[in-house]
Amino acid sequence: MKLHRVDSTGISALGYDPDRELLWVQYESGSIYEYAGVPQDLYRRMLAAQPHPWSHYGEEVKSYPSRMVR
Repeated sequence: MKLHRVDSTGISALGYDPDRELLWVQYESGSIYEYAGVPQDLYRRMLAAQPHPWSHYGEEVKSYPSRMVR
């Protein structure tokens, strides 16, 4: 999945697969988490909310099931 750099505190990149509704979040530590069932609109709002998309939408993202990818 292609990751897009973001200007945020705590995270460094976001990626999204619209067919599977998967959001990938790369944290500043380098770890990547996949969040399942995330609507594409939330991903778009996060990209538009720079700087600091995580401070605006992080709690909403964390409400979706997740797993560590790497």
